[in-house]
This record gives sequence, structure tokens and C-alpha cells, in this order.
Amino acid sequence: AGSDRSWVDVDSVTSPSQAGSSADDAPKPRLLRDLDDIGIMSIATTAHKVVAVARSGMVVQWELAKEPQVVSGLRAVQVAASCPGLDFSEADDHFAAVSTSGCVVRWGGSLGSVDPPAPEPVAVGLPPGWVVKEVSCGGSFLACVAERGSQRRAWWWGRLGSLRGRRNAGCVAATPEQLETAQVKQVCCGGYHLGVLEESGDLLTMGVARCGATEGDYLGQGNVGDCRRPTRIESLAGRVVHAAAGEIMMGCVTRDDQVYTWGDNDQSSLGIGGREQHQDVPHIVDALTGRNTQHLRFSFGNSAAVTADSRLFLWGTEGGKWRTTPGLNTPIPQEFNLGSSESTCKVLECVVGPRHTLAIAYNRSHQLAGAEASLDLCPV
Repeated sequence: AGSDRSWVDVDSVTSPSQAGSSADDAPKPRLLRDLDDIGIMSIATTAHKVVAVARSGMVVQWELAKEPQVVSGLRAVQVAASCPGLDFSEADDHFAAVSTSGCVVRWGGSLGSVDPPAPEPVAVGLPPGWVVKEVSCGGSFLACVAERGSQRRAWWWGRLGSLRGRRNAGCVAATPEQLETAQVKQVCCGGYHLGVLEESGDLLTMGVARCGATEGDYLGQGNVGDCRRPTRIESLAGRVVHAAAGEIMMGCVTRDDQVYTWGDNDQSSLGIGGREQHQDVPHIVDALTGRNTQHLRFSFGNSAAVTADSRLFLWGTEGGKWRTTPGLNTPIPQEFNLGSSESTCKVLECVVGPRHTLAIAYNRSHQLAGAEASLDLCPV
């Protein structure tokens, strides 16, 4: 989409609770015009920082409410950021990219006790012949999809468990390890768990099942406990086309246009109703049935879906409090309109943090209703 691909900050700097309760005071989308001309192709966020890759391969990164800075010495085709959750401090933030040469490059915080912090980008070596196609970051681990000849497999490394010794699934890999799967389509990482989507439509999960006794099962395995190897979710066998993971939950889209979520629902991240409805197995999100959902994104208390016709749906709470944005104070998905005309603004992709949401939008006229030119990206 060239320079028509624009950053949009969906949440704003002021909430209605701070500025009055009228709809006129509601947060509005803001077009980040200083990033407009570089053609954003991939985005990722933690709770504190945002990273993006431009059409040229240039990577930029910034803290919320500060100006973007170029990540020197790196050209990439895709970026990823550690799972954005309130249990993770800024020191835990780590980032990864698929370089233009097909390697994984990481920087930022440590991968548990396995890999120390990396202030500058460093390459992570896979065995010879493997070309990386996709990377995902978890709480203190990484996973990627790589190809060699006709093989397409998943790899992971780091410490698969929660931070600071609270919970550990017993999975530690100091160097990249290949997972025991068939042909792989996608990987997705949560705070303490990961998912591997096979080309067959099977979704496999592994890692910590739950961090608290009253939480739902992050793995969707029906409360069987932690899994040290990728284990298929039988109820979804052969049906999944897309998967995503949040700090303490997961979700997927199936071939029959259903969206399922499971795990902890304290912050209404599952999109199925009240906070107490934790799920040990996949549960249908009725509000997204038949929407032709293409992408799911999850954070702590902030979830999003993008449909094939470029509609954006948001739900959940904002980092532990009910949303203050009029029309979004609901535990089920609600459509969020970026602009006044569907013909001029199309959402291509989005990312979510606990208190902020960003989207790449195709905006032919470069004008969004209610949008203000702003370099700052501030959480609500």
C-alpha cells in the first residue's frame, strides 16, 4: 500500500473519566503522520514500547509518548515483541526480527536465565540451511518458523515459564531447539506458553497451563497440567487457520469462521462475558461468529480482531479497569470505527498493549475523522 499505510493510535491521551463523561470528550484515533511516509509493514508492542519495520526494511522503536528511534544496523521484514502484560516490567521487554537475510535477530531484556540482556541487536543462529520466515516473542522465550528445502518447522529457545521463579514448566533451551511437529504454518507466544499451528489445521500448545489455581487453562487442554512437548488440542483438530496468544490466554480462528478463546478471563480478554468465566477448553466467541476474522491480538485486558473486510473489533478492560471509551465498555467484542468513511480507511493490522491499541490503516486520503496529527503515542 506504499505510503498510504499509516500508523493510527486507536486510544488517546485522555480518558472521558478525566475530561468529563460526554461522547465529545471520548478518545479518538490519531494519525501518527511522522511515520506516514516510511510505509509501515509490520508492528509489535510490549506494555511500554513499540517496534515497527518500514517498507525499506528499516526498524524503528520508541517508548510510549516519545519519538521513534532507528534501530541501527538492522534491516528486517517482520518484527515481534515480548508478550505485553502487567506482570512484565520494562526491564523484561525484549524484541526480535526476521532479518532480510532470513535470520532471527534479538535485542532487549534477557530470556530468563538462558540469554543475557542484549542492548544491541544480536543474531541467533539456527543450524545451517534453515531460513527463518516468522518469529514470535513470549514472556522470556522466542519461537520461530523456518524452512529448509521442503521442510517447514518450528523452533524455540529461552525459558518457557513465568518470570522470577513463580512458575516453570521445566522447559529451558539455551540454543534453538526444533519442536516435534509436522509441517508448520504459524507460531504464537504467550506469557508462559506457546502455540504451533500445523498446515493440517491442528493447533498444538505447550508450556505452563496456569499460574493461579483459579485461572483457566492457558493451553486449552482441559486442565491436564503443564505440557513440556507440543500437544494437540483435540477439540480443534484439523480446523484452525490462525492462532494468537496473550499473557494468560489464547485464541484461534477456524475454517468454519468461528473464533475460540480459552484461559484466564479476569480482565474479560476472552470476549465471552463477565470476568469470572475462565475457560479450560476452547469456547466460541459468539460476537465474532461469521465475521470472517483474519487476525486476533491479545494483551492483559485488551483484545482485538481484524476482519477480512478491514473492520476492527475491540473488547476487554484496560489494564484492569473497565474501558472508559463510550461504546467499548463491554466484555464482548464491539466494532471500533477509525474514520467517517469505510471507503477511505481500511485496517490492515493491529497490535494491543494493556492500555493502548495501534493499527496499520490504508487511508487513501490520509485524513481520518477526528484524528489529530501527533508524534506521541500515549496510553489511556
